[in-house]
Amino acid sequence: MRNYKFIFFVGIVALFSNSANAQKGTQSPYSVFGLGELNKGEYAYFIGMGNALTANTDSTIVNQNNPASYSYISRFRPLFQIGINGKFSTFSEGVNSTKQRQFGLNQFQLGFPIMKNWGGSFGLTPYSSTGYNITNNDVLPSNDSVQYIDEGAGTISKFHIGTAYKRKFGKSSLSAGINANFLFGSSNKIESFEYTGFPGAALHSRVERKTRVNSVVFDLGIIFEQRLKNSNSFSLGLKYSPSSKLKANQDLLSFAYSESYYGNFNYGIQIVDTVDFVNNNSGTIFLPESYNIGFEYRMRGKNQSYLVKISGDVKFQKWSSYYEDFNGVKTTPNFKDRMETAFGLQLSPHVGRNSNNNKVSLLNKLHYRVGFNYTSSQLFVNNTQLTDYGISFGLGIPVTTGNSNTNLNLGAKYGSMGTINSGLIKEDYLGVYFGITISPGVYDRWFLKRKYD
Repeated sequence: MRNYKFIFFVGIVALFSNSANAQKGTQSPYSVFGLGELNKGEYAYFIGMGNALTANTDSTIVNQNNPASYSYISRFRPLFQIGINGKFSTFSEGVNSTKQRQFGLNQFQLGFPIMKNWGGSFGLTPYSSTGYNITNNDVLPSNDSVQYIDEGAGTISKFHIGTAYKRKFGKSSLSAGINANFLFGSSNKIESFEYTGFPGAALHSRVERKTRVNSVVFDLGIIFEQRLKNSNSFSLGLKYSPSSKLKANQDLLSFAYSESYYGNFNYGIQIVDTVDFVNNNSGTIFLPESYNIGFEYRMRGKNQSYLVKISGDVKFQKWSSYYEDFNGVKTTPNFKDRMETAFGLQLSPHVGRNSNNNKVSLLNKLHYRVGFNYTSSQLFVNNTQLTDYGISFGLGIPVTTGNSNTNLNLGAKYGSMGTINSGLIKEDYLGVYFGITISPGVYDRWFLKRKYD
């Protein structure tokens, strides 16, 4: 491997390590609960198929959601992967609604072959995001007008490093892998109570909580693959994430304050009295275990002239056992167990050996994807367990220069989260996804010891 390639990748990794933590976020009011809105690994390739990914064995994609997939990375063909997501949301409450949008870097991954049937990966993705600003107006029995303001911001990031090995048994193979995930970051939440009828004269109150996480959790995965007749194949994937007690620290500041005005200009707040201050209070956050099971069936035409993939996933996590414990005080957000189901279909009209032939039209070189997913979330608010469902579409665009595994992936998802019943908020959203996976060409293979005559 040439030195400039190594320097290039190290530089890219350093750049996106900083960017991923800074840019990814959310604006969902439901991120007020627990560690915030969970990132579901929605890379453009997978979202096009409803995010059914546990049994995926594609050698041109890094799939950190099941570490057993790393053994399928082609020898001498490392993969560098970047994902960018965007979201256009409309939040509705009764007759009121507001629109929000967000964009950000969602992941970077590096997948690399170690030896034959042995691969690895490392990368950075968000684990969860907090981001909301909720204001409720009220009138007290004393006829004073007041505001309750809830604000939140922050990201818990996940850096993973993992490896997998595959063993073949005739037409069958079994791959096993493991991820070590380092969770780090913070979630900041602010609750304010303000009198609105006395600008500059009233005494308000505020509570600020900052929770920092710094801990390691693990994922275990296996993929069983069976070759069938006519080059067809079937795979079954399993993933298990054991429960973990995350090491965490929390800062708490509670104070009374007033606002400074000069005319109509607000100079900000002035702390009048500190009611409570706790710095670096150590504790634990119990993260529940989770299980994923998925399948993928691949059907090929004669001489591999086309490829059809059918995928499905079921994911379960026992969020009802989640809790936070600081200084012996245990709090629970009344979560329910979370269940996700996902199904997807991919059609590749032309994937044979002549797919680089100029006589094959661009439309026949593309991969067409459609999917559906439904989630009974962990959120249980006003005696209602919130659901999230959506339909998705995607395109895979191979970059065939030099017979490389480089590919572009585009995805879109239209979905709905929550409800306007029971005084709750409903989010209708359009998610857009862009991903690129870069790989060397067949004549520029890496990690290959050259021989000279």
